[in-house]
Amino acid sequence: DMVIPYTADVPTPHRPLAMLCSLLLRPVVCPPVPGVCHEQTMETRFFTPGTLVSCLDFVESVFGNAGDPALPENDAGLNVENWTGHTGCIIMAPHLRRLQKKFLGLPSWDDATEAQRRTGMCWKDPKELYHNGEPFKITHRTMDGVVITLIADNYFGYCKKEVKT
Repeated sequence: DMVIPYTADVPTPHRPLAMLCSLLLRPVVCPPVPGVCHEQTMETRFFTPGTLVSCLDFVESVFGNAGDPALPENDAGLNVENWTGHTGCIIMAPHLRRLQKKFLGLPSWDDATEAQRRTGMCWKDPKELYHNGEPFKITHRTMDGVVITLIADNYFGYCKKEVKT
């Protein structure tokens, strides 16, 4: 899942190139209102496996490219006039659909609470896949304005939706 598509058929010993790709976005949260407020943006960093590099092209076409995150002029934290203070991280990881519940540290059925049994957050068979191997999304929000979303799917529409929400 990490292979850059155009390198997939490269013969050995050069091997296909496998990597994560990233993109920094600065979507507008509040447009400028003359005499009232400046434009307000949030900061969102996308990470995708090589096979989904076209996903980054899609979100860049919708929201633009905020530049190299290592450069001070692209550091939202230094732009107090325009940054909302919110930072997002979206990770596309369709390969996580193959993770087993046991590997993720979920308890066995015998060791699980009633709530864990009811919600399927335990396993009877050690080879049971998390969420039955179906796509899933996990989001974590902090009181400091940090949002981290992990999407275990390859549907590009989720990317646009996550930036907008």
